[in-house]
Amino acid sequence: MKKIIFLFVSSFLFISCGSSTYYTSNKPIAYYDSFTNSQITEFPSTNLNYGFRSSFKMINTANTFKNAYAYFSYEGSDWLFINNIWMKISGDTDYMILQGKFNREVINGGKVSEQLTLKVDNELINFMKRSRGKTVIVRLNGDTKYREIRFPVGLPGEGGQWDMFLTKYIELGYGDD
Repeated sequence: MKKIIFLFVSSFLFISCGSSTYYTSNKPIAYYDSFTNSQITEFPSTNLNYGFRSSFKMINTANTFKNAYAYFSYEGSDWLFINNIWMKISGDTDYMILQGKFNREVINGGKVSEQLTLKVDNELINFMKRSRGKTVIVRLNGDTKYREIRFPVGLPGEGGQWDMFLTKYIELGYGDD
């Protein structure tokens, strides 16, 4: 009986550690989707900074990356009912507004998740380029309250998620340098 319990616990720890490694990778993850005949490259979030997370996905169909998506999400113990997200570079007066339909759900341990999915556009790319080596301030604007988060964005070549995505995005012929 002890062997069975040990095997179960060991298997659980192995699976748990393996799945968390997938989401905390500091390298892009590429795989083939045979259903859509597409090559997909994901740039997963390397951390959850005070409840805020960003991630990116590029979809290659017919050997050209036609679609790139950004995912901005909040995870916490209580709903914010986010209407939009403001982002600005620390010290700047201008900010960009991200808005759209937020997907809301209850996740593990009674926590909640609110996620916005957007097609990547030039405004977001230019913001990301300007933010390299600086601190970004994110304001999650909810129905009755908001949450502000600050996080540093790495310089080119430091292996940060935004930089890895931008490098691949530019390499494949999107946007200006």
